[in-house]
Amino acid sequence: MVECNIGEGHLINKNYPEAIKYFKLALEYTTPDETLEVYELLREAYTQSKQYELALYQNDKFLVLKDSLDDLKIKQEIVEITEKYEADKKQLKIESLSEKNELSDLVINKQKAQLISSVLLLVLTMVILVLITSFYIKQKSQKNLLYIKNRNLAQQLEDRIELKHTTKLSGIENSQKNEIHNFINGLIDVEFYLDKDITLQKMAKKGKTNTSYLSKIINEDYNKSFANFVNDLRISYTLKKLESLPEYRKLTIDHISDKAGFSSSNAFYRAFNKFTGLTPSYYIKRRLQQES
Repeated sequence: MVECNIGEGHLINKNYPEAIKYFKLALEYTTPDETLEVYELLREAYTQSKQYELALYQNDKFLVLKDSLDDLKIKQEIVEITEKYEADKKQLKIESLSEKNELSDLVINKQKAQLISSVLLLVLTMVILVLITSFYIKQKSQKNLLYIKNRNLAQQLEDRIELKHTTKLSGIENSQKNEIHNFINGLIDVEFYLDKDITLQKMAKKGKTNTSYLSKIINEDYNKSFANFVNDLRISYTLKKLESLPEYRKLTIDHISDKAGFSSSNAFYRAFNKFTGLTPSYYIKRRLQQES
């Protein structure tokens, strides 16, 4: 992959636009396994260039392709085992037919060997099938546990937005800090986060403060960036609506995303999955099943 090697050179030199360009060119000539590597390099380039949304998007593509390749490898292994099993059966049958005129004890020994081989291969196939089944059952169980956890979380969402009043900020007067605290609480009460166009600059302007102070208070009180702070509030809002309003569970993902203030359903999907560990569709499906 010449393009990929060139892109890596640009990445090392921190020439991120050129690196991204050559990585995208490389995708036109790569095998699935090589594509996985290029996706990872693109994710690194976007991360280093601070294009975090594109990095998250590239990471999603990387995870989807990785899961797909892992599933394909498992299926290929099962096919290879099955083919080997069938080939062994045919070989044993040929040997048995060619030795019909041999002594009866030899024939019996051959038949025993054939039976043992068949049983072992059958047992091996069954073990693999059991392992695969157990894996998917475990995955389903983990999703159910996440669902239950997030249902309980939806009942206690008010606790997630309580301010830590004991936190101190160097360089900001207590009175000014209290004003910013009250301002943030006021905006949360009026659900400011539902505005698709809200930015740190707009929020700071409304609070008559600067972005540095506002960002630092949000970071120290909530341990998250402004973007994550807003997205978590939007997902909290969505979870509360899904729990309290049955008609909300009948809306499309695009409609729910729009109501929560997200600019796209993809951004909503990523934020929901990051906050709950589940996809929106799976969460709603499980909620509807419990309702019925």
